Amino acid sequence: KLPLFSHLTFSRLDLSGSLGILLRGFAPAWSRQLAPVDTPIAAELWLEAQGDGRAQLSGQLSAAQLALAGELETEPLRNLSAAVTGWVAPGKDWGLRFQDLHFAWRDVEIAPLTLGFRQPLGAASGPRFSLAADHLELATLNALLLATGILPEPAATALDALSPSGKLLAPRIDVDLETPQKIIGVRTTITGGAIASWRDSPALRGVSGALVIDGLSGSLTLDGGEDTEILFPTAYDDYLQVGKIRGRVTAAVTEDFGRLQVAAAPLEVTATGEGGTVAAAFTLHQPLTPGGGGELWLSAGIRDTHPDYARQFLPRVLEPRLKDWLERALGPMSIPEGAFIWRGPLVKDAGPRRTIQVYVQ
Repeated sequence: KLPLFSHLTFSRLDLSGSLGILLRGFAPAWSRQLAPVDTPIAAELWLEAQGDGRAQLSGQLSAAQLALAGELETEPLRNLSAAVTGWVAPGKDWGLRFQDLHFAWRDVEIAPLTLGFRQPLGAASGPRFSLAADHLELATLNALLLATGILPEPAATALDALSPSGKLLAPRIDVDLETPQKIIGVRTTITGGAIASWRDSPALRGVSGALVIDGLSGSLTLDGGEDTEILFPTAYDDYLQVGKIRGRVTAAVTEDFGRLQVAAAPLEVTATGEGGTVAAAFTLHQPLTPGGGGELWLSAGIRDTHPDYARQFLPRVLEPRLKDWLERALGPMSIPEGAFIWRGPLVKDAGPRRTIQVYVQ
């Protein structure tokens, strides 16, 4: 059979009409995630269709505005433009790739990127697809996810409060809209990562490493590429200058999205400012339901450090006169060995239920 070549031009995208009806008939659960869209869009495409069902697509598109789902219907993408390629492989998959993709959203101008979409063909289950890019800003991705409204409420609440930021390199996101968590897999490298405190949990800055998520569990392999800072908001006023961390952190959430557990052992740290070396391990239990307070068990041993590094670990919850005395006692000296222990709740008024210990030799 001879291939078919077509030249297509579009001036409007309308998912409220026949195209939307077709999508709803093909994948009801998926199409319900899409807002009815009727917007001007300029597209010029070339289609090559083989007689065996294979097809190739290429072209250009642009739109002054593009409304999607949830809040994105009233806060559309703006000034969108991209080169487009696509394919259909019968019995295998179909997909689209947007190269040199530019757009703005809210007050953010998105740096040019390559974004790919792929969906298997012939799957008996609900709509599953993958998204991949050469880079993404985590803060923008998080805001877009929250705006679509596709995430379960506990996950959306946590992500909104944690406000993650940083840069994702070569991210791939696997989605199944018929699962409770929607996002079933993530593969990426993160640089400059940061999260805020949520329900008195530790806040982090300067995180880098390889992130892997499979279903309800995942891991972050820290590569020691950046100086990491940690804030325990119920015990310290300022971030602790920890250092370059290497090691693997694992995390898992329960099926009902009621509790998150994070653990790591061992972590190797090259302390900030020639502060020696640190070996650490921790376990964090964090309820995801309203009113739940987290509990942290953290142990860290320090070698060959100096007073400035050790002094920052004195918590503000110490009796003021004791804290002043300890700060004065940590004068000019060498510290061959030290330790820091936190065991108990993260809430401010934990009282005797929490132990914070600082040891210096």
